[in-house]
Amino acid sequence: MTRADSKQLNFREIKNYCKNGDSIEDTDLVVWYASPAFHEPRTEDGITQKGNVIGCTHVNWSTFTLRPANIFDRTPLYPYNDKK
Repeated sequence: MTRADSKQLNFREIKNYCKNGDSIEDTDLVVWYASPAFHEPRTEDGITQKGNVIGCTHVNWSTFTLRPANIFDRTPLYPYNDKK
C-alpha cells in the first residue's frame, strides 16, 4: 500500500514509491496486488501429439476480494434497545 500518485504506474518500481516516514493519514491510498497463477495443461488447451499437449492457454483467471470484516461488534441493522 502506498500513497496515491498518478505518476506511479509500474508495480515493479514499488520499492521506489515507498518513503519512510510518509503519513497515510487523511490521504488517498493505492493497494498494489499481484496474483500469480499456476496452470496445469489440459487437453482443451491445444492439440495433443503423442500424449503431449501442444498449444497455450488463452485465458487464465486469478482474482481477489477486498471485503471489510469485523467492523461492528453486532449488526447495525437490528434495533437494539440499550437503555436499562
